[in-house]
Amino acid sequence: MAFHVEQREAGNEIIDKFTKEQPFTVLLAQMQSGKTGTYLFTALEMVRRGLVKNVAIICGSSDTSLRAQAQGDLETSRESFLEEKEEEGDVMSELYLRRATIDVYFSQDLGKLDEISDETLIIHDESHMAQSKNNIPFKLFYQKNSLDKAMMGDFSELEKKHCYILGVSATTFSEIVANKKVQTEEWTS
Repeated sequence: MAFHVEQREAGNEIIDKFTKEQPFTVLLAQMQSGKTGTYLFTALEMVRRGLVKNVAIICGSSDTSLRAQAQGDLETSRESFLEEKEEEGDVMSELYLRRATIDVYFSQDLGKLDEISDETLIIHDESHMAQSKNNIPFKLFYQKNSLDKAMMGDFSELEKKHCYILGVSATTFSEIVANKKVQTEEWTS
C-alpha cells in the first residue's frame, strides 16, 4: 500500500499537532477518503522518527472481515514503507521500524492486552463507537491504562508516558458533541 500525497500531508499535520500542541487529536474524514492510509502513515512515520516504539490500533468494529482487512492493510503498508526507507538508504529508520511493535486489536481483544508501555501511539479507529463510559474500550482499556482522563481533556498521563492517542472517525457528529461538552464542562458521568 503506497501512501498518497494527501495521506502523507495529513499524517504530518497530525504529528505536528502531537509534538507542538497536545498528545490527543482526532482525524475526522468522510468514508473512503483515505483515513486508514493516513493513520497507518502517521504510525509508521512516528516510529521512523523515534517518537514512539509501539503502536496499538484499536478497531471499533468487531466484524471479522474488517479484522482481516485491518491486519492486511497494516502488513502491506509496513512492508511498502520499509522498502521505501531501504531505497532511501535510511538505515536508522529501518531499524526503528523493524523493532517496533505494531498490532491491531478489536474491542473483544482489549481485556487480553497488557498494559500500554511508554512511547506508544494508540490509534482508535471508529472512535465514535467509544463515546460512553460504559463501553468495552473505556472500561477494559482506557481505565486499565489510566488514560480515561485523557478523554476528558487531562493529558498529564499521556505526557508522562510519552504516549499519544489518535481517534479516527467518519461520524463527526458524536466526536464534535462529546468534545464540545468537555470544553464547556457540560458533560455528565
